[in-house]
Amino acid sequence: MKKKLPRVLIISEFYFNDNSGGGVLLKNLYEKYPKDKIFIIHEDVNVNSNTNNSYLLKKPSKIGNFLKKLLPSFFIVLLIEFKNFYIINKKKKVNINLLTKLKQFKPDIIYTIFGNYNLMCLIKQLKIKLKIPLITHVMDNVLATYNKKTKDYKLFKYLIDSSKTRIAINTKMSTEYRKIFGYKFEVLHNGVDRKKVRKVNLKHKTKIITYIGSVFKNAQLNSLIEITNVLKKLMEENFNIQC
Repeated sequence: MKKKLPRVLIISEFYFNDNSGGGVLLKNLYEKYPKDKIFIIHEDVNVNSNTNNSYLLKKPSKIGNFLKKLLPSFFIVLLIEFKNFYIINKKKKVNINLLTKLKQFKPDIIYTIFGNYNLMCLIKQLKIKLKIPLITHVMDNVLATYNKKTKDYKLFKYLIDSSKTRIAINTKMSTEYRKIFGYKFEVLHNGVDRKKVRKVNLKHKTKIITYIGSVFKNAQLNSLIEITNVLKKLMEENFNIQC
C-alpha cells in the first residue's frame, strides 16, 4: 500500500519555471509529485495559471511596464522602496476568494521559500487561519539584509519559530542558522536532477568560468560582484582564466 502523500500549499514569489532559482527549485522538487495534491500561491505575472489549484497574487500592470521603459532605473528603485514602505505599514487581509479555494483544496501542510514582506505576512496569516504545519526553506542568507529591529526580521523569525520543519540550502547555512535560532535545519540544495546535466569534456588549458543564475540585489548580485573582484585579481596575477 502506497503511503498517503500530504496535500501541499506552496507559497512563493515564483511559479514552476526555468527562469529563476526559485522556479527551478519548485519545478524539480515537485516534478513527480501528484499535481492534484499541490496548490500554489505565487506572484509570477508572466504565468497564466489561474486554475483551481493556483492563485496569482499580482495582476500584470501596463502602467508599470510603461514606466519601466520611460523612467531611469534609480527612480524606479525609489518608487519600489516607497511602495514597500506603504505595504509594510498597511493592514493586510487575506482575500476571501483565496480562502474559499483553500477550503476546497484542504491543504495538509504549507511549504514556502519566503519572499518579500507582504508575502511573509500572507504566510503568517494563512498559517494561523488554516492551523496546519509550516515548512520553511531558506534559499538565501536573508539575515545579511535584515536588521534585528526591523519588521522584516521579526516576521522572518516568527515564521522560523512557527515551523515544524526548517530547511537550509547548504550545510554551512544549516550550522550557522542553528546557532542563531536554536533549531535543527535540514539541508536541501537546489533541486537539480543530475541526470539532466550534460557532461562536457573540456581540454582547454584556460579555465573558463560561466555564471548561470539571477542577479537580485542583496542576494546573488552582491556575491557575483565579490566573485568578479576575486577573479580580476587572479587574472592580474597571470592565472589562466577566462570569464
